[in-house]
Amino acid sequence: MSTLNKNLDVKKFDTRLIEWNLQNGIITKEELEKHLASLEDSEAKAEYFKLVNSDEKSSN
Repeated sequence: MSTLNKNLDVKKFDTRLIEWNLQNGIITKEELEKHLASLEDSEAKAEYFKLVNSDEKSSN
């Protein structure tokens, strides 16, 4: 497999390319669903934070 093909294969499920890959028959909906189901749940690793609007900040 050429380097280009290897790189394209890695990018099949890249968020920026999913819609294009579906429309062009690179991946099927079933492949996408299988890929998404295989991803680990990273919620426990998330860091939560509150955004403060600059207008709110100056009025306090």
